Amino acid sequence: IDSSVDSKAGLLEKGHRSDAHDKTEDACFSVAKGIYRLRFFFVAAWIGISVFLAPCAYLTVLRAAPMVKQPPGGTESSAAMDIFESHYQNLAILRREMVVIRCKKACPTAATVMAKGFVQQLIDIIKRFETDNPGSVVQIHSYFEFAGHHQLGENPMISKNNQAILLQWIWRVPASMKAKAEALCDEVNREISLINSFQDEDGLEVAATGLVFLDHAMKQTLIEEIPVHEISTIWLPFMILAFALRSGRMLLLALLPMPIEILTAFGLMYFVSLQTTVVLFALMMMLMLCTSLSFDYSLFTLTRYAEERQAGEDVEPAILTVISQSGRVVVVSGCVLMIAWAAMLGLPTPFNGFCVAACSMILVCVLVQLTFVPSLLAILPFLGAPKVERRPDAEIIEASVKEAKRGLNGDAYGYDGEEAYDKAKPHMRGPYFWLGGTITKFPIN
Repeated sequence: IDSSVDSKAGLLEKGHRSDAHDKTEDACFSVAKGIYRLRFFFVAAWIGISVFLAPCAYLTVLRAAPMVKQPPGGTESSAAMDIFESHYQNLAILRREMVVIRCKKACPTAATVMAKGFVQQLIDIIKRFETDNPGSVVQIHSYFEFAGHHQLGENPMISKNNQAILLQWIWRVPASMKAKAEALCDEVNREISLINSFQDEDGLEVAATGLVFLDHAMKQTLIEEIPVHEISTIWLPFMILAFALRSGRMLLLALLPMPIEILTAFGLMYFVSLQTTVVLFALMMMLMLCTSLSFDYSLFTLTRYAEERQAGEDVEPAILTVISQSGRVVVVSGCVLMIAWAAMLGLPTPFNGFCVAACSMILVCVLVQLTFVPSLLAILPFLGAPKVERRPDAEIIEASVKEAKRGLNGDAYGYDGEEAYDKAKPHMRGPYFWLGGTITKFPIN
């Protein structure tokens, strides 16, 4: 009686699990059907959103902080900085910039008549900025101001070996004038580039540095170098994905979502940058996440689509299977990643910006791969794998009968069980075989 009750209880439990599984399958299939019905809307919507957010994405890059100079809020350092800025408002916004003029090869001195002309050109640019922005430039010093009969002691603006001289200025750069200050840096750099272009191998070399120059240079590096870095390193995952998909058209389909994901996620981060600090390293991390997740999720969805088409399915049922089956893997993977990155939300600013940046990119990648890619594939099926016609039912039945007859004779694959074990035995050793056997002993596996 007990065994009968237990067996009935087991069947009932399996039935409940089966019903829950069926409900989950029905819900996923309903979502897949909804996405398929709205395929034109999703394609147009994602393209429109990316175009609309493209200016915001560019502004995000411009607003990103190249490095953290402010202490996290709520700390003792932050309180000390607040006191300092409240008592010395002018001193807190002072910045020092420098231009070095040095000899390319060993020379008697860098303080030549030509160097004096270069210094005067740069001083004119700085003074013109002071005229347009009164009170911005505090001091301008160069080697030639300290040179002459009135100079006591050594000139502080020349190196000990006389191979380089210095031009420096101190100016006020509040947050409201940061854009103008960076524009001056660009103008000075252009003038320096023009000067250097006319110098021979034994001439002079001019270079600028300072806080504002370094900040601006790092921002320009991000804008210019990151695309170069992506292009130079993307070939390896590109080849892996191409090998897995074995189709140039499907490879193109895997690459199309990436600009949409980058523009959308970067555009959303612009509104985050209005409330908190977003550092450049967070944007670099978003680009790496976009590349890895796009290729990874494309591998899930497009290979499943190719399998369904090879099995003889039409476009619509193949798309529905991709969204309802592979789509669940993509959603679960994205949720796990966002939960993991959410641990950084408790960190102080700007480190919590990494959490927001990563979660934004992951969420956008999941949504694009779940809605845009299947919708575009449904609209343009020639981008995907072609359909393979199924064999007639009579051939399938005949092949099944032949397989069954071989199985009854104990020779289904040309050898018996003992021979199969003998063939596998040489491979049943080594660290990987031991590791696999150890792992499979755990009940949780």
